[in-house]
Amino acid sequence: TCFVCQKTDGSSSKVLSTEQQKSAFIKRGIVIPAGSRFCRDHLYGKHLTFEALHQIVPTKTEPVVFDAKGVMELITECCTMVQDTKTFDFDDPTSLNDDAYYNLTGLEKDQFDNLLSTLTSMRNSYVRSIRVGLALFLVKMRLGVSNRVLSFLFHMKNKRVVSRIVHAIAEGLLKNFVPKHLGFQHIDRRTVLNCHQTLIASQLMADRDDQVILVMDGAYLFIQKSSSNQFQRRSFSMHKHRNLIKPMITTATDGYILSVQGPYLADGRNNDASVAKNIFIHNEEDVLNWLNKDDVIVVDRGFRDPVKTIYRFGFNVQMPDFLKGKKQLSSAEANHSRCVAKVRWIIESGSLNSNLINVASDFSQILSNPNPNPTLELDLNLIGVGFGAYLVLASIVGSSGHITAIDSADLSYGSPYTLGEAQKHLKNSSLGAQIMFIQTDVHQLLLDDPTLT
Repeated sequence: TCFVCQKTDGSSSKVLSTEQQKSAFIKRGIVIPAGSRFCRDHLYGKHLTFEALHQIVPTKTEPVVFDAKGVMELITECCTMVQDTKTFDFDDPTSLNDDAYYNLTGLEKDQFDNLLSTLTSMRNSYVRSIRVGLALFLVKMRLGVSNRVLSFLFHMKNKRVVSRIVHAIAEGLLKNFVPKHLGFQHIDRRTVLNCHQTLIASQLMADRDDQVILVMDGAYLFIQKSSSNQFQRRSFSMHKHRNLIKPMITTATDGYILSVQGPYLADGRNNDASVAKNIFIHNEEDVLNWLNKDDVIVVDRGFRDPVKTIYRFGFNVQMPDFLKGKKQLSSAEANHSRCVAKVRWIIESGSLNSNLINVASDFSQILSNPNPNPTLELDLNLIGVGFGAYLVLASIVGSSGHITAIDSADLSYGSPYTLGEAQKHLKNSSLGAQIMFIQTDVHQLLLDDPTLT
């Protein structure tokens, strides 16, 4: 019978050694009789695993008496354990605290244990336990250190052992963890509608309660230059001037990632338009059966080529308008583009800071123009773009222009100055006469006044 899991199926083929007996006593305060047997799955190297040590249940409590020789052996064993302690011993619960787990792996200890529990298809080996293998993989992903350095930190034989461990853990995660958390088949439409679709997205773009609204966009993962000339050429982006690969990300309107497809190479054959077209034509991840007719796909202008293809499959596409030779968009086109931006901003939020820098740069160029056109006459209807933008645009349109600023927030909102105080301050400024503030729900306003849509 295994003294750890109490199995009696004949798999208890290992006999407890003296070193393992003393280790269990030092770490758990439990004396295990000599000659006890246990399953091979509870062994990591020459030691019992972390899980096995904490699974042992004492059957009775008795005082233990040591003679002088026994005390000396116990002290010697303690000294040996201290000397053999690894730099990162994830199998020893006392060697690393929560901060150490987070700094090394990017996960809290509870999160690490939760992720570990999903690797049900893996088994401990003589070289590593599943716990140590997962820790090594996460340290590799978080810190990006070489396999040679990892072999030193985790006391592995060489870098090739580390490479095999990383490969095994990656396969285990792809088999056990990823299908439950990524891909269109890991979540149903009703859950997306109830839990991950924002109210403003439904008001702006959905005609029915059962319409799902998804946001698609390509992302970049920068990689090192490959030693393979062919792969190096195909992974080089002429747009970013770097080697990279491109995953296609699909999210719900609250930012919940539904699917990450690819990655695709960065050459001219794999722009956003061609990748999206390939996904729908080849029904990647059974997306055509997951979506229903008239579901909405929100994209940027880079997806203009596959729009007709997506429409032919019965789905709606929402994309910012094009100028098409005009100097500026009409009020309806501009508002439609703003509604699209309001919904799809979530997929761009990772680069929010750089976008703000670009916007600030654009505005500074506008304001630095020494000879603005005095005859410029515009009527702008703005939806929640911010007071800074209101002032900038009021300055641009001149005294004959007009700005309609729409905001759904309560006038008492904000700190240290409320929304109402800010509006009053702007109205009392030299540009205040050109700005009209409306406190209302955007969707209701567009329904009440068709001239704004």
